[in-house]
Amino acid sequence: MPTMLYRVLRVATRTPYRAALVVTVMTLPMVAMRAPSAPPQPSFQIIGNTVGVAELDSSSLRAVFRGERSAWPSSKPVTIILPSARAEFAESLSRLLFRTSPGGMQRYWLALVFQGRATPPVFLDSADEMIAYVRRTPGAIAVVPTSPADLQIRDLVVRIR
Repeated sequence: MPTMLYRVLRVATRTPYRAALVVTVMTLPMVAMRAPSAPPQPSFQIIGNTVGVAELDSSSLRAVFRGERSAWPSSKPVTIILPSARAEFAESLSRLLFRTSPGGMQRYWLALVFQGRATPPVFLDSADEMIAYVRRTPGAIAVVPTSPADLQIRDLVVRIR
């Protein structure tokens, strides 16, 4: 086999055009066999509007987004904003917060609401819609992807300790 490859290369490389063609043809299968790389995981930040806290610990944050907390220390009701399944970051956020798919996250909330244990969250289709909703709704909280436009929402960011 190595002798055959040597002969093919020797004949094919008599001109620069043929050499480039042989190298391209020989490397295509290697490129096709390469495993696809995983997409980068987005980073997120928590935003809230007059929630009465400047920072939350991770267990409190989880309690809020799982519907276990219905009011802020200021007695304002918690309004949770979550991405709908159509939001481009819904998959990664639902895996992060609920360890399930966007559909599983919605089923979780549907069960809580029908059991009468929580008020339903608002599901929106984009980060911009979520930011706008939080901005105009006191007591609202959401998790949105970190982006270069973060200067516009600096006043809404809730830190995690």
